[in-house]
Amino acid sequence: MSDLPDKETATRRSASPRPSPKKSVKAKTPPPDPLPDHKHLPDYEEDGSGHKQPTHILRDLVFDIRFQIVAGILLICFTALLAGPPIYRKIKIWRAHHFMDRCEEIGRTGNLSKAMNFMRQAIILAPGDEEIFRRIRLFNAGVGDNNSLAILQERMKCGTFCGSCVPDLKRMAAEIKTEETAPA
Repeated sequence: MSDLPDKETATRRSASPRPSPKKSVKAKTPPPDPLPDHKHLPDYEEDGSGHKQPTHILRDLVFDIRFQIVAGILLICFTALLAGPPIYRKIKIWRAHHFMDRCEEIGRTGNLSKAMNFMRQAIILAPGDEEIFRRIRLFNAGVGDNNSLAILQERMKCGTFCGSCVPDLKRMAAEIKTEETAPA
């Protein structure tokens, strides 16, 4: 029966008088301390004459090293965003010209299927570059493609399409090929 006294004390503790709901808890808590007038306001600084001057928030912000680092990173990202696509396009066009050089070198050896592969790669890299398409038309005209000759005639506005300028166009295509491949 040793358990009995423990249970009795537990029930006595729980039966202890509780504060009545009529008593106000608010009456026991003291009111908050009043704040001083000017010590916690960040709007103005006091100079030596007792005159309050406005703080220079922007000056403090600009000279903060964290702001300078974030602003520098944003500036670099913005510059890369604007300069990246034109630089990438120029690299692609340069690579397409390299493929056209290889196409013309291999075309002179007579391996036209391999030359066409390089030509396709050049077209894929720079699909809207007029200089690449001019080189393709000249290469095709030099090989003997009649459609390329017709396009060249139309672009050069060679008379009435009688065909008298075809030998001149073929000669011109061959000259441009030799000029492009000649060492500078």
